[in-house]
Amino acid sequence: MAGMRTKAPPTPDARGRLRQRLARQPYLLVNCGAARATLAAEREMLEALGNQNYFILHAQRAFDSFAARSKTGDQYSLTDVAAVAGVDYFTAHYWLRENIIKASVRPASGAGTGRGPLFSWTDAFCVGVIGSLRRQGLNLEISRAVSDLFAEKKRTGQRVAARGRS
Repeated sequence: MAGMRTKAPPTPDARGRLRQRLARQPYLLVNCGAARATLAAEREMLEALGNQNYFILHAQRAFDSFAARSKTGDQYSLTDVAAVAGVDYFTAHYWLRENIIKASVRPASGAGTGRGPLFSWTDAFCVGVIGSLRRQGLNLEISRAVSDLFAEKKRTGQRVAARGRS
C-alpha cells in the first residue's frame, strides 16, 4: 500500500499525559526539610525510603482513586474541586487566595463578579494530592512545592523538581 498515509495516533489529553507520566514515575517524593517535591521511579523511591526527611506518596494510586471519584469533564468549579479533593470549600478558597492552588482554565476574577475560577482535571488532581498531604500533617510550604511541581509539569511536560518558597 505505497502512498497511503496512516493516521498519526491521537495526542493524549492532560489526564492521559499525567497517567503516562505516573506510569513511568509513580511516586511523589517530598523532602520535608527542603520543601521540595519531585516525581520519581521505584529506584529513587527506595533510595529515599530510609531518609526520615522524605514523605512518599504513591501518586499513581492516588491518580486512580481520584479518577474514580471525579466527575467527567474538563472544567471544575472550586466547589467541585473541594468535594473531590476531600476538603471543605473554605479550605480550598484559602489555598486559592494564598496561591497554593491555581486555576488554569479560568483564574478567579474577584469577589462579586459571578465568574469564579475554573480548574482543569490536572489542577483538581493536584488539589486532591495536597489535601492528602495536609491530612498527613505536612505544612503549606510543602503543599506549595507540590502545586508548583504539577503546574510546571503541565506547562513543560518535562521532569522537574519544584522548590518551596521561603
